[in-house]
Amino acid sequence: KQAIDELYALGIMNGYEDGTIKPENNITRAEVTKLVVATMGPSYTEAAVGASGVDTQFTDVTGAHWAAGYIATGVANSFINGMGDGTFAPEENVTYAQIVKMITAAMGYTSICERNGGYPNGYLTTAASIGVTKGVNIVGADTVVTRGQVAMLLDNALNIPIVGITGYEEDATTGKLIAKSA
Repeated sequence: KQAIDELYALGIMNGYEDGTIKPENNITRAEVTKLVVATMGPSYTEAAVGASGVDTQFTDVTGAHWAAGYIATGVANSFINGMGDGTFAPEENVTYAQIVKMITAAMGYTSICERNGGYPNGYLTTAASIGVTKGVNIVGADTVVTRGQVAMLLDNALNIPIVGITGYEEDATTGKLIAKSA
């Protein structure tokens, strides 16, 4: 309740038209993308609103989709990916690993997560170590999460410093450039 109240007060989580939040309901990938964008701040929300009506890179999210601008903003800021087949699956329920990846990536922890093992375990381990998953008892990366659980994850993230990029270095294993974090 505390997490939902805070997110509601900040204008991040608004609920349904009937005034309810329905914390026990599952949450879709489109809905959670909107929440992560809103959590990042007003400039991100403004960018998402500005990108609404424009087709995304995903075959299943045209500009007509209500979350197209949020999804485009998530892609532009490198915290969301599709399903690997050119789709985003906006109406599918989000899993624990997916939301944790979105949150940690939005906070700038991608390089650290990748060094810790990549998706999903590197993201889950990093999120736990910095406190994103505090108070959220979910077993299994593929577990579908509820709106209340997402609220707790996002509320936790609001109290954790974001990572600043100080430069880039070559990954010894892949040869790709990765961000160095402060």
